[in-house]
Amino acid sequence: MTHARLNPEYLRHSIAPAQGLHLHGRRDFLALITGVGLAGMTALERGFVRAALARAQSRGAATNLFDIEKVAEDVYAALARPAAMINSNAAIFVNANDVVVMDTHSKPSAAAALIAQIRKDITSKPVRYVVNSHFHWDHMQGNSAYREAFPKVEFLATEATRRLMAQESGSRLKASLRDLPAAIEQTRKNIETAKKPEEKAFHQKLLAEQEAYAREMAGFRLELPTVTVGQTLVLHDKTHTLHFAFCGRAHTEGDIVIFCPEKKVVATGDMVHGFLPYAGDGYPREWPKTIDVVGKFAFQHVIGGHGPVHHDRIRFQHMRDYIEDLTAKVAEGKKSGKNLAELQKTLTEASFRSLQTDGYAALIREALAKFTPVVGGAASLADGIRDNIKDVYNTLDKA
Repeated sequence: MTHARLNPEYLRHSIAPAQGLHLHGRRDFLALITGVGLAGMTALERGFVRAALARAQSRGAATNLFDIEKVAEDVYAALARPAAMINSNAAIFVNANDVVVMDTHSKPSAAAALIAQIRKDITSKPVRYVVNSHFHWDHMQGNSAYREAFPKVEFLATEATRRLMAQESGSRLKASLRDLPAAIEQTRKNIETAKKPEEKAFHQKLLAEQEAYAREMAGFRLELPTVTVGQTLVLHDKTHTLHFAFCGRAHTEGDIVIFCPEKKVVATGDMVHGFLPYAGDGYPREWPKTIDVVGKFAFQHVIGGHGPVHHDRIRFQHMRDYIEDLTAKVAEGKKSGKNLAELQKTLTEASFRSLQTDGYAALIREALAKFTPVVGGAASLADGIRDNIKDVYNTLDKA
């Protein structure tokens, strides 16, 4: 059975900033569909967001988008449950008088659902700062829900992330929405040809999520970061200290992490997480070195952008080693004259010692089974490795 797929550059995980802090006004909205910047939300946009908030807080609202896990005192992870339009995890830091949240998922309604969960299960304190860990769609398209719920909220990111959000997000969303009708049609065909009740139910749920996403995003406009961080910004709160740090290029040009020394927690976005990495926008030669910089922080808990929370440093090291291993083997093969198809054929799971260390491959399979199920199983580790090889092959020498 064929599974509908959207633009992979959109669906898969899409200049070092100067030292200092920069503020940006509310005028900086990006009209993702039309490409026209607006001074603020239109009435239609406000309507979309208010409707999403109302749905999220209503009795009949879906309450199963995230699992809330307490990581340390006043620190929580919102772990995204499986969804057709994948959501990122969120890291939540409860300060003395307000809240910091990292990442806003794939759409405003998902962010609104988490806001409702925060209010219900964690705290009634307002969200004061939202951090976009990087520019990919599944980490920042829910920004507007926070603006609607908390008018005084500030959005933090690196200069590179803000620039990439402005330059890339519009065209990527356009491409995804352009491809979505074909994906929806394929899902309808899969419903008709499904031979088992569980297959039919899977595709019916997928269809509902695809159609809801198409409706919600048709009039979507993105709210850009209002505060940009150069290298490091430190928030000194009575409850704990939060370090917002750019440590180098990795998953993207502008990844930012949050480190809380008192609670020994680091939130890493997609620089380090529980799946295989996405390297299509990455810097594979620099990525392990950037992880090494983050590794100098004294943490014991890692809240990644996807997958489970890790309560030790072992898995953090494993992903770093896999990226280094992958990059070295692809570089060696490319230097010897092998083309991409040859490398994808010869490099398999068994080729990477890093995947065999301490059951790392088994851990990834476990995370894929829990967070990215498909009909009859889970997303394929072998397919992920082939995608990794392709992305590193294409980005190996990116300036």
